[in-house]
Amino acid sequence: MTMQLSAMLSTWAPKRDREDWVLGTVYKTEGSSYRKPGAMSLISSGGDQLGLLSGGCLEADIRLNARKVMASGTPICIRYDGDDEDDLSYRLGIGCGGVVYVLLEVINAENNYQGLLEIQAALKARQSGQLRQHIPQAGELSLPSTFT
Repeated sequence: MTMQLSAMLSTWAPKRDREDWVLGTVYKTEGSSYRKPGAMSLISSGGDQLGLLSGGCLEADIRLNARKVMASGTPICIRYDGDDEDDLSYRLGIGCGGVVYVLLEVINAENNYQGLLEIQAALKARQSGQLRQHIPQAGELSLPSTFT
């Protein structure tokens, strides 16, 4: 995952202020899933997506919700349940039968890009670190992430 994250951040960093961006993060899973907690994706206002949060089946819905987050500025947490026949992820064929929780939040200079530049610098320097993200409750604003 380190190489994927490094490549994703290297592609995003030069473009970070040219478009609006949303960071998608898998913050919890239950049962089997394609991606594990910590997986990240960056979605731009122009429709670009860097990285995947699933095996591909959830990405269209994630991009749709990312546009809503860009418009409102309010983060959202989404639960995709591959076992629930009434859940969107079941109809999309999530494939693993597990549950995936995704946080979508705006990233910009005002929130220090949620620590992504610090992560990029640490990866380049081959240093380890830990990103602490605040998972907001419904209607709650996102707090800046910290990287140590």
